[in-house]
Amino acid sequence: MTVPPALEFLPCGDTALCVQFGEVVDRDLCLRVVQLKEAVSRAALPGVVETVPTYRSLLVHYNPLQTSAEELKDALSGLVEEGSDVTREVKRWLMPLCCDSEFAWDLADLSTQLQRSEAEIRQILFETELFIYMIGFTMGLLYFGDFPQFQQVSRRTSPRTKLAAGAVAVAQGSGVIYPVESPGGWNVIGNTAAPLFDVRRDPPSLFTPGDTIRFQTVDRAEHERIAKAVARGEYELQWEAGK
Repeated sequence: MTVPPALEFLPCGDTALCVQFGEVVDRDLCLRVVQLKEAVSRAALPGVVETVPTYRSLLVHYNPLQTSAEELKDALSGLVEEGSDVTREVKRWLMPLCCDSEFAWDLADLSTQLQRSEAEIRQILFETELFIYMIGFTMGLLYFGDFPQFQQVSRRTSPRTKLAAGAVAVAQGSGVIYPVESPGGWNVIGNTAAPLFDVRRDPPSLFTPGDTIRFQTVDRAEHERIAKAVARGEYELQWEAGK
């Protein structure tokens, strides 16, 4: 059995094991994490309670009365190899985004930092297919990339104490979408009225790491129409089959 040299198994207390694939933010590396998660799900390993994917690792929670860290490590080592052959349906989500000045609080600052016009920045937003790396921090919060054009953009020196639900923000080549009102220190460039997290759904989050996003521009009126449809439970976010 050949295990990739960068692979590490790190204990996390006595009920979880972290499978770490590397130390960088990389789309191919993250796909290996997603593939292992799918392989673990299909294998139905005894004692595994939950798996949590991140940028570069998979956290595996287990019941210590049903399995041990060593038994789990052996099983996961085998699944790492098998995971490269695992395929899953990939969705390209079509996300409405309003970049009116009411929502794009930091667009002017980004224009200054990047020495690009606001129109050019919007063009980058709407022409780039973005990869969902992970979901976390708050319920349903999306971390996505890749924006090499925004790599030099730093986070705000003074985080805001309140961002509206649906705020879309970027920093250091990556982006986030805040599903609920919360504090945040990223640069806000717009807002989506699309629902990101709903406890009445199973699973509550629509999105899965490995999916992609294409932002679609909407004006203020369409943004409000979508928000009202969401409130009535009549809006469904569209998606296409991805590669």
